[in-house]
Amino acid sequence: MKGIYLDHAASAPLLPEVAEAMLDAMRAGTGNPSSLHAFGRAARARLTDARDRIAAKLNCKPSEIVFTSGGTESDNAAVIGAARALGRRGKTHVVVSAIEHHAVLHAADALEREGFAVTRVMPDSTGYIDPAAVEEALRPETGLASIMWANNEVGTIQPIHRIGERLRARGIVFHVDAVQALGAVPIDLKETPAPSSASRRTSWAAPRESAPSTSPPGRRSSRSSTAVRRSGSAGPARRTWPPPADSRSPSRWRWKGGRRRSGASWRCGTGSRRC
Repeated sequence: MKGIYLDHAASAPLLPEVAEAMLDAMRAGTGNPSSLHAFGRAARARLTDARDRIAAKLNCKPSEIVFTSGGTESDNAAVIGAARALGRRGKTHVVVSAIEHHAVLHAADALEREGFAVTRVMPDSTGYIDPAAVEEALRPETGLASIMWANNEVGTIQPIHRIGERLRARGIVFHVDAVQALGAVPIDLKETPAPSSASRRTSWAAPRESAPSTSPPGRRSSRSSTAVRRSGSAGPARRTWPPPADSRSPSRWRWKGGRRRSGASWRCGTGSRRC
């Protein structure tokens, strides 16, 4: 019996034209886009072109796009990074919906273990999150709220604009997991009241383990909140910050400083390269 794959919301087959574009890039030669020689500049040009094209589709600035290894890293970096930064200003309360993807729910659990207060807003029987329920969950010390645009299990599309307007009025940072929404609903980031969002490529017929996330000007690539997984290395994957929500000892990792070279960008507090 021949199987028919229908679970494109979880991972979609690679489009032939995407595979061809990948092969063209791989055949173009080896080069680190951070290098100053000709090979590096050529790699940088290809990366810049990809960033510009995605920015044009999402109606945002290219400088606002950060490439990561996937939706989970995007969510972890945005939720944990923003919460920790806001926590230093006394904003120690986080609001999420109870039906977020585990990338957000586990990040919220990790924050709770660090001492943050987390409120999980319940949906109705259709998976709908009422903007009034989100507003009711807010406190004076609330700094961050995270609500997914489209649910990955039942497909409910949330009223992101109405929720965002209420959060903006209270000065609360709004993160949106847009993994399932991208390609299914129109997304114009200039009209979306969410300074931080995440998407995943595998839900829209692109390569696995790649994703663009967005952040507003002035908040991009902060060492305390966002890190991009280093690619093109023959060695093991480098540690990223924040570490995954299920990391056993995230507090042991700190920024080593200096330029990111071939070694680990993040080092254990004990001084070794691994914990």
